[in-house]
Amino acid sequence: VIKVISGTETLKVLTEEIKVDLIILDYNMPEMNGLECAIEIRKFNKDIPIILSSGSLGINGNTNIKEMGVNSFVNKPYEFDTMLSTIQELL
Repeated sequence: VIKVISGTETLKVLTEEIKVDLIILDYNMPEMNGLECAIEIRKFNKDIPIILSSGSLGINGNTNIKEMGVNSFVNKPYEFDTMLSTIQELL
């Protein structure tokens, strides 16, 4: 598990020689929001699963976020089992 606090840090980690199996992004991050970060990730990595999470967005998995590169959306607050099952589906 690698924890970062911003979209910029996320992009930096992904350009290093570190294997990442899945990314969980919060929508509200410093420097760029989670959706913007997902769009940037997709410019150089089309395959890694991305989960976007937020308690302040009025969106769900049926919105066009999938077209922007997000594989799944989990509303906050979420139950542990909800996030776990979402992760298992994507891996």
